[in-house]
Amino acid sequence: MFDIPSSINSKSQVVNVELSLEMDRAREGAFQVALYKLTNEWSEGSSQGGQGEGAGGTIQGLDATWKNRIHPGHAWIKRGGDFEIEPSAVSMVKGPGSYTWSGPRLNEDVQNWINGTHRNYGWILIGDESESITAKRFSSRTGPSAPVLEIEYIFN
Repeated sequence: MFDIPSSINSKSQVVNVELSLEMDRAREGAFQVALYKLTNEWSEGSSQGGQGEGAGGTIQGLDATWKNRIHPGHAWIKRGGDFEIEPSAVSMVKGPGSYTWSGPRLNEDVQNWINGTHRNYGWILIGDESESITAKRFSSRTGPSAPVLEIEYIFN
């Protein structure tokens, strides 16, 4: 979930949205990574994964897991996350570096959050899950290079 500045209100028209993420670790191979709008609330605990985070970790507090959006006891409707079927944006990724997602559906997501049409639960990032050993690690808000959400808008 991203905090939308209060200066961007329902009288604002979103013109362009870009989400930039820094990948700091990756297995070989290039493939598309898509952002899907989450449709249910979730929680962020304090667990830390081992082996470069690729091996997961012990559940701490109110973590979101494969089974639960808020652990314990608040399951996802669909294991792995509740999200829209169509991606909001897609970007080709390969090795470590900066990557950006943008497009009309991303603009629409943010506009709907601002208008209150949809709740802001953020996006889930999904890459190639058809093969094993395709992990790519993007820095989170607590990492060395936090995600950046840029919103260009017109105030009407």
